[in-house]
Amino acid sequence: LHSFPTRRSSDLKSFWAAWKKRSKLGYNSPSTALLEQAQKDQPQKIRLQAIRSLGTLADPGSLPFLIQLMKEQDAAIQKAAEEALDRINTSKR
Repeated sequence: LHSFPTRRSSDLKSFWAAWKKRSKLGYNSPSTALLEQAQKDQPQKIRLQAIRSLGTLADPGSLPFLIQLMKEQDAAIQKAAEEALDRINTSKR
């Protein structure tokens, strides 16, 4: 198991480059993989974990998707999306 690097740009870039090289899933980034896992056709438990993980990654590219999720009927999905947005917005300060 690999530990997540500090937020220094060079650490993150090398971490994700190594991740991409090891990944057999064909995704260009962890965010891309998580966005797919958060789609409506996935079980709620998987979606919730993917949404929470998007907040942890704090990738601004996921903001439009998370905002869209706040409009869903499922209250748990709405809440997870809101919390992920809060984490992303807080990390950018």
